[in-house]
Amino acid sequence: MKEVSIPIPARIGPYKVLRPLAQGGMAAVFEVQDPTTKEHVALKLLTHRGLAMPRFAREFRALTRLDHPNIVRVYRYGSHEGSPFLTMELLDGQPVQAYAKSVGRPGRPRRTREVLRITALVADALSYLHARGIVHRDLKSANVLVLRDGRLKVLDFGTAHIATAGEVITRAGEFVGTFAYASPEQITGGAVDARSDLYSLGALLYRLCTGRRVFEADTPHGLARKHIDEVPRPPRELVSALPQPVEDLILRMLAKDPADRPQSASEVANLIRGRARRPEDSGALTLNTPKLLGREEDIARARTWMDNAAPGQAMLVVGARGAGRQRALNAIVAEARSRSWRVFDGAFTGQPGLGALGEQVESAWTTLPPQDRTRLGDAGHWLEQASENPLSEEEDLSKVDDALFAILNARQKRDAAPLVLALSNLHRAPPVALRALSTLRARLREDQVNVLVLGSSTDLSDTPGGTVRTRFPSAHRLILGPLDANQVGQMVQQMLGGAVPPPQLTQTIHQATGGLPGFVEEVVRALVEQGSLKPFHTGGTLTWVDTSDGEIAIPRSAREAITFRLDGLGREEARVLETLAIAGGRTDITALAFALDLDPTDLQATVDELTVQHILRSGEENGTETWSFQLSMTRELVLERVRPSRRNLLRRRLAKIMVNAPASAHKIALLAAAGQADQALADTLRWASPLIERGRAREALPVLEQVAGVVDQAQQTGLADLARFWLLYGRAVRLLHPMDQRVEKCFRKATDLTLDPEITAAVDLYASKSLIERGQLEPGRARLLHAHNTLAGTNSPLLQARVARDLGSLQWFRGRFDEAENWFEAALSAARQVGEKEELASSLVARAVADLGAGKLHKAESQLREAIHLYEASGDRYGLWHALGNLSEILRHRCAFSEAIGLLEPELKGAHASGDTERFAFLSVNLAEVEVELLRLGRARERLALVDGMLIEGRHLHLQAGVTSVRARIAMASNEPGQAERILEPMVRLCESSGVRVLTPLLQAQLGEALVLTGDLAGGRTLLDAAIADLSQERNIPLLAEACAARARARIETPEKCFAPVAQWLETQPALLMQVTRKVASAEHLGRIDPELARPLWAEVRESLRRIRRTLAPADREAMRVHTWTVAVERALSQNV
Repeated sequence: MKEVSIPIPARIGPYKVLRPLAQGGMAAVFEVQDPTTKEHVALKLLTHRGLAMPRFAREFRALTRLDHPNIVRVYRYGSHEGSPFLTMELLDGQPVQAYAKSVGRPGRPRRTREVLRITALVADALSYLHARGIVHRDLKSANVLVLRDGRLKVLDFGTAHIATAGEVITRAGEFVGTFAYASPEQITGGAVDARSDLYSLGALLYRLCTGRRVFEADTPHGLARKHIDEVPRPPRELVSALPQPVEDLILRMLAKDPADRPQSASEVANLIRGRARRPEDSGALTLNTPKLLGREEDIARARTWMDNAAPGQAMLVVGARGAGRQRALNAIVAEARSRSWRVFDGAFTGQPGLGALGEQVESAWTTLPPQDRTRLGDAGHWLEQASENPLSEEEDLSKVDDALFAILNARQKRDAAPLVLALSNLHRAPPVALRALSTLRARLREDQVNVLVLGSSTDLSDTPGGTVRTRFPSAHRLILGPLDANQVGQMVQQMLGGAVPPPQLTQTIHQATGGLPGFVEEVVRALVEQGSLKPFHTGGTLTWVDTSDGEIAIPRSAREAITFRLDGLGREEARVLETLAIAGGRTDITALAFALDLDPTDLQATVDELTVQHILRSGEENGTETWSFQLSMTRELVLERVRPSRRNLLRRRLAKIMVNAPASAHKIALLAAAGQADQALADTLRWASPLIERGRAREALPVLEQVAGVVDQAQQTGLADLARFWLLYGRAVRLLHPMDQRVEKCFRKATDLTLDPEITAAVDLYASKSLIERGQLEPGRARLLHAHNTLAGTNSPLLQARVARDLGSLQWFRGRFDEAENWFEAALSAARQVGEKEELASSLVARAVADLGAGKLHKAESQLREAIHLYEASGDRYGLWHALGNLSEILRHRCAFSEAIGLLEPELKGAHASGDTERFAFLSVNLAEVEVELLRLGRARERLALVDGMLIEGRHLHLQAGVTSVRARIAMASNEPGQAERILEPMVRLCESSGVRVLTPLLQAQLGEALVLTGDLAGGRTLLDAAIADLSQERNIPLLAEACAARARARIETPEKCFAPVAQWLETQPALLMQVTRKVASAEHLGRIDPELARPLWAEVRESLRRIRRTLAPADREAMRVHTWTVAVERALSQNV
């Protein structure tokens, strides 16, 4: 593709256009940003309509069904001002031919190895495509991208032939492809199959190995004739070092007759891997070097400075160690070179003499023509003297100054364009070099010689009185600050090959590194090398699992940089940092002054100085100014230096002043460390309880762990409060580490300390959750019933509501919907007594879930919207996510897909960042299910893969069943019933053995449909019959409708009989999705008997699809045009017309 020449819009659909990437004959590609998720993706916009439109739609339909690590993934199909677009993963790489050139010259062993590795990966992708009836038909260098981490992606399926598509896009005799790589049969319009792609792959391999095309010609016609008639020149005649087996394989692949070529892509891959000396696993990963992030404004300022800079002016890039000075300076140098300015760049290393200044001026000297060097006389001699010998005499220094100026002046006059000296690490330049550079700049300004100076320095050397600031007081400065948390997340994502990093990990890395990109990069590499950050592959999706548990080792470079700063501090500054570290890393000036026995006014100057040095930063907490460490790693290193006796002293003093402060994490930690157990316990109960209620156990657990270590020292705390503490502690551990033995120990301690019925019932309630999540439904039910009986006769409506709610949910999962409805009603009644918005909302959601199961869509939706209003009013995001997930299921049944996506997608980031696996997984599964309806299969796969890596085996069974169900739907939508069968069978067995009845029949129905389509009619029918019988008995109407639809798609009986169990429901409820499903099945059935009789039904389907389109957001409406239903309607109605 070439550069984009069409007008660049500010937005395409809902996406913000960031920059153009490329343009081809029919489409342009842009980098865009999703307004909701802020994710960057590639967007391909069709710029020419007509015949290209069905090809474009076909490309999306083909790609969205594919799931392979070496094939580009697409996400969404939409429309912008009448032109369709599709979005796909944004890839950071280069075409394979350019990559091969960067590896080495043809014939070099390294290049040959890489070329073979790449070709084998392309063959893997082709093997996957060919097995699905897809022939690429345009395999060439531009359509094979090598990513920076070594992975490979095959692109551009606009000309692909789909054997099962049932649609004709190309006209008879029309050529599609690229002549330089096209097979003879493709050029002549003959039958094209998988072996045509192997010819193209052979042509690509020929070029990668030799650097030459198979054939060259002045015209496309001449090139086509050579592919048809001429024999290729043997590659070894061009590159003698090429191994003979490689030449043999290339020539076989380029055989004119398809029968003489290898007969499959897998054969090609096996032949290559059989002869390669160092075969590499296609899953092997190399971490990317991240791009420059968060410096866009700085680079823009540098461009403006270049536009206006006068001779002799200087620009300095200034930042702390790890701030990315060199990368920013490199970007500015690249900008200068893009303007065709000559640049001499080097770095000072601390060696004496002129260092980098002398080296770069010497480089300028060597580029001058002989006559200029003769004219300059002994300038070269003095430059050589300055480089080899220390100079101290004023006369000698003056001659060196003259030489530096004369050489640069001559070089700049020859170029007639600005010349740039780029000198990094000015803080390591010796005094003589800084003096010479300062003198040189004055001479350049005076004589108006257009030489500019770029440099970089640490912030410490550029402070007032520092060596760099003294010599360059008037230089323009770019001060590099830290990256924010979002930018750190983007940086980590780049390093991980585009996979979204776990948000808790991003937050931890940001806090530890202070957002300094150099340290961020080192931390990520260390986490991967240590195995704390592990890659997880699912099909074509790469996700990463964080097992670090928030523990990050301080990188060597960061330790050295921080230690260097700490060693240079005065006594009072060091004492301030010690006190702040003991205070938990954040406190106010009053607490610091009290602990140090100083006046706050006197201490302020020291704190301000530490802030100027970027060791501390100020913030605000409860209206009071506070100070914290710029890098949380600094606190760890400071703590290593504090003597135990001084630690204890500072803890006691800090605890004394903070005793009346509001409860907070660092206050409780201080009280516990100071041995004030009773006060620490009292504050913990007030502070941690609301956090755990809101699903923020991750914040509470570290404090609870610390208090648990001193709880035995409590002397005045009552037994009931001690029991409440252990209950809280156990709840927090259960939420984050459900298999941890501490859960049971904490709950046992709580019940051993008191006979209080509320505490006993609460322990039963939360212990039952662990049992149910592990699939132990009956023991879980027994604990809940015990809690219910314990609370009988007590005035505990809040606990009674929660116990009833969980009993209802359990019975619902077991398929006992009448019992579940009774429990939900009891929960709602108790919640109304409590009077708290969150409790009422939670009971409304539970009641709505029961009504949804009964098929009462209107009523369930009304209750869920009321609950959402209550959650939003109370600020309870944890409960809100649960309500939204359930509402999205109703919206899916109503075909309000855009509304469902619009509700769920903005909440995903917050749910992920909260660390609540269940809520995040629940939202993701529901969102993926909606996305499947719009054929966003690629995005749905990615969501499920991310969830899969988070769910714990043996727990979250209902969520794992949900993931399995949606994954099977994706496989069926991709025409892969065999894969659906493999996905479903183990989960059906697991659900049956665990008693999770709510999803088991649906999974059985899906498996039954898959078995029928793979040829096992009897086995499939048995499962479908059983599923429908169970769901009819349990009266779960929406799931029953899904099972009926599966039976209809399997074509076991007529659609009328298949949908009979839900016929009345379809007539009375707004279940548009199932209504259209029934109509499509009926039209297809009737069309097999008599296509003409089916036409009225297909017309009804078309009208229903128009209704659906009207409910969708403008950019989503185009997606219905490529939907399989639309394709079936248009095909049926276009016949015999």
